[in-house]
Amino acid sequence: MKPAVSIPRLVAYAACLALVVGSLGPWQSSPAASQAGVDAGGLYTLLLTVIAALLLIPRRDWLTLSALAGLICLIVTVFNVFDVASSTRQPVAAAAPSIEVGWGLWLATLGALGLTAGVFLFRRELAGGNGRAFAPRGRRTQAVSAWIRSHPALFGLMVLLGVGIVLRVWLTLVWSPAFTGYSDTGIYFTGAVESVWSDPVRMVGYSMFLRAVHFVDPHLLAVIVAQHAIGLGAAALYFFAVRRCGGPRWLGLAPAAVIALGGDELFFEHAALSDALFVALIAATLYAALRASEDRVWWAGVAGLFAGLSVWDRTVGLGLVAVVAIWLACSRGRPSRQTLRAGAASLAVALAVVGAYAAWRSAAADLPGALTSNNAWNLYGRVAPWADCDEFTPPASARGLCEATPASERGYPSGEEYIYSPESPGQRLFGAPYEVSSDPHGMESMQEWSEAAIRGQPLDYLNAVWLDTRRLFSPNEPSYGDLSADTLIAYLLYGPDLHSGRNEFVESWQTPLYPDDPPAHHGDISPFRVWEAVTRVVSLWMGILLALCLAIPWALSGRARAGAVLFGATALMLIFFPILSKGYDYRFVVPALASLVAAGTLSAWGLAVRFRARLRETP
Repeated sequence: MKPAVSIPRLVAYAACLALVVGSLGPWQSSPAASQAGVDAGGLYTLLLTVIAALLLIPRRDWLTLSALAGLICLIVTVFNVFDVASSTRQPVAAAAPSIEVGWGLWLATLGALGLTAGVFLFRRELAGGNGRAFAPRGRRTQAVSAWIRSHPALFGLMVLLGVGIVLRVWLTLVWSPAFTGYSDTGIYFTGAVESVWSDPVRMVGYSMFLRAVHFVDPHLLAVIVAQHAIGLGAAALYFFAVRRCGGPRWLGLAPAAVIALGGDELFFEHAALSDALFVALIAATLYAALRASEDRVWWAGVAGLFAGLSVWDRTVGLGLVAVVAIWLACSRGRPSRQTLRAGAASLAVALAVVGAYAAWRSAAADLPGALTSNNAWNLYGRVAPWADCDEFTPPASARGLCEATPASERGYPSGEEYIYSPESPGQRLFGAPYEVSSDPHGMESMQEWSEAAIRGQPLDYLNAVWLDTRRLFSPNEPSYGDLSADTLIAYLLYGPDLHSGRNEFVESWQTPLYPDDPPAHHGDISPFRVWEAVTRVVSLWMGILLALCLAIPWALSGRARAGAVLFGATALMLIFFPILSKGYDYRFVVPALASLVAAGTLSAWGLAVRFRARLRETP
């Protein structure tokens, strides 16, 4: 007769309560200050504990996942015990006494141990008290093996996501709360502290995202955990999106791996930058578009919604709006009434979302321009390094942008120098790009000057585009573009000087936004830097993937071709739109990688099928 109350189950629930209290309590303490668990790995243990407690409710094999959650919590807490005990964290102040393990960390460690043991004993109790509660061990193993054999791709996705979780937890324990070296982080923080419309150059959707997360949890680590979660969600969306294109289901594992395991995605998710959110919006847009092409017109509106929201995050999202609308209209070859209706629905919703942004901005800030005030600076940065006013007729209001130094003697100055250097002709004439120009027609004059330079020097413009395109394969080649992959990663980690780990501008806004955050912990990041370099999609890999994209019309047919075209067109737009309008920056390449790999994988599969068919036809 099975007892009415399960003691092991009560132990497991008590352990969950201890874990919750311990995760919220102090994990390190000293007479000067203390650090709560949620400011370190406690946010992960808190989430895992809630999941484990919910999985304890059904008396089935979900208990295995509860035990796994308890084991992960135990690993996190034990790691932090040794970390704090060995004084690897930065002190609260220069003269502060030694830091000790807080009672919350000890309680969380005991809770994790109790949860793991309680779930294990509860499993044994159920198995011994009711033979039907669990199948015999051999039968359970066979059932799991059968499920894996029947769902190998889905099992592969679970493995990818599991490894991705481990990498993200490890990175958070090594470097917390975030990478804050990049100066754009300070601009986003400014928007979150003051008016979100304070930046006249960038879209402000990410500052809105920071405010939303801050409302839930006023710590920077909460932002990073949210970004890691949506990153893994984006990986799953790419997997399911590729599955809807036909072909073997395992093809979707390739783009999912780029996001779940790729070092570049991992680094951007751990940085307070707009990139991780942008990648997730792209993934949601593409998945919804593929669903819309299956006679589900309302999904076209969902695709338009996410495409419009991507514009809130990055201006290049306008290209995504156009790509998705055109693709939906032509997704079955020749446009039909149904496909045109889907394309129109997507475009209408996207434009409504973008229009709502513009209306909100106009009502709240009364700033010039529809989406940004200083949008002309990007194209100016594209043409200024090589523009020669002797080759074209500049507008009279922008003659001050002309330089006396011949372009041949300027070397390869970055377009960013012309945008952000106080000595640039643009700043001397129209003021700083991060301020609204005192000249009400300044941006119009700058835009006209840049367009006149392109019309007057088309070969120089194409040469600049070619130099930047070459960096897709060899990132360190000279060009008028900006950051290479190596420089970008160093900038994320160590700030503008690439070695000190300080960015005073970011810190000046991080402190008022997150005043209760503990001191940063910067451990040994070298394993992740090596991993990022190994998983980087450049050089030969970039060439192969771009070639496979070009081969899509010959490699595939039907729905597979249509899906590959959507992925390929999205990737090419994300890669070349910045090169054409601003200049190369490896940061702009990363959001395109998952789409590029998805298109390349489908194309490679199609070529392999055709090759095998030719071999069978050969006598």
